Amino acid sequence: MPITDDEHATIMAGGKIEAKRLVCHSFVTDGRIRFLTDSSHKLAGQTVDLPDLSANQA
Repeated sequence: MPITDDEHATIMAGGKIEAKRLVCHSFVTDGRIRFLTDSSHKLAGQTVDLPDLSANQA
């Protein structure tokens, strides 16, 4: 998660900011990953297909 403009200004002035809680709450069903809405990343609330890892194996 990027910091806000206000947080950046605080850091640049030598201040401290509170660390953000990082959460990835998910489960896998039928080849799909469901990211629950309490996740702190951009996929929160979405369901996506599992990537095909066999194509990347040599």
